[in-house]
Amino acid sequence: MLKIDFKNNKVDFWKIVTFSKQKKISVYDIIKQAYDQKVLSDIDDEILFKFIEHIKNLKIQSYSQILQDIFAYFIIENKFDNTFLEFGATNGISLSNTFMLEKELGWSGLLAEPDIQWIDALKKNRPNTKVITKCIWKKSEEKLNFFSSDVGVLSTLEEFKFNELQSMPINTEVRNKSGKNIIVDTISLNDVVKKN
Repeated sequence: MLKIDFKNNKVDFWKIVTFSKQKKISVYDIIKQAYDQKVLSDIDDEILFKFIEHIKNLKIQSYSQILQDIFAYFIIENKFDNTFLEFGATNGISLSNTFMLEKELGWSGLLAEPDIQWIDALKKNRPNTKVITKCIWKKSEEKLNFFSSDVGVLSTLEEFKFNELQSMPINTEVRNKSGKNIIVDTISLNDVVKKN
């Protein structure tokens, strides 16, 4: 195993997963070393430790951005009906918080994606999952302006185009470089749950 000296620099899951992908090193190896060097921590150290051990024993690939799929499995295991609802599903595979849960663990659920550029790929990639093409919103039956960015994973409601200006300025710049406005229909989360 490659030994990593974090030099007391704090890390988070984003940095760890990014480094793991770039260097083709096991996520577990990096997370465990970061935890042992006390540069990865959480208020609930016991849960963090158990999650790290959970990752060690898994033989399945995460498709999500920062291990959200594995964390959901860790928390839920087989305690409840294994169902999901994912907002902003894009193509259903890349950066998906639910693809691994469905493919490897037999979970079922719903995918919500209002951006028309993704719908065909989403339905093709996730044929066993119901796709909602309306935007999940606080109220049903509204029509909202949606910015469909040419960098599709950054698409968002028009009113949120600049929300990450301070926290993620590069994302904001890339998102708004080019794209088009479309009108999307809305459905409330309560109505999604009632209907499904």
